[in-house]
Amino acid sequence: MKQPEDQYTVDFMVDFIEKQNQHLDTIRQTMANIEKSVINGLCTIEKLENEKTEIENKGYSFGAIHYKAGKYAYLIHPQQNGERIREYIGTDPEKIANAHAQIARAQRHQQLLKEINQLENRLA
Repeated sequence: MKQPEDQYTVDFMVDFIEKQNQHLDTIRQTMANIEKSVINGLCTIEKLENEKTEIENKGYSFGAIHYKAGKYAYLIHPQQNGERIREYIGTDPEKIANAHAQIARAQRHQQLLKEINQLENRLA
């Protein structure tokens, strides 16, 4: 026959094991959440990398558009090796729109680099 103190020990052990199982369940849930976050982060990085590659394939420019005589457009590229390249665009609205698109892609490219770097640092 079990003595009262043996029953107390058994009850204590059962409670202890139940609490440990609850802790393990919490840890498992936390690990599952971390895994989901990492997978989402990696998928986001992949999407951003694909967009960056697409921009690189289309081409981009960190220049600025300048108009001469109020109507002739030039794309002024940033200075490299002490020289600044001026690319004549002209008055063609399609060429001007393309130059604006190149500048917008350059800005988006910089933003993508920053976002990718931030995500990689968070996942590291």
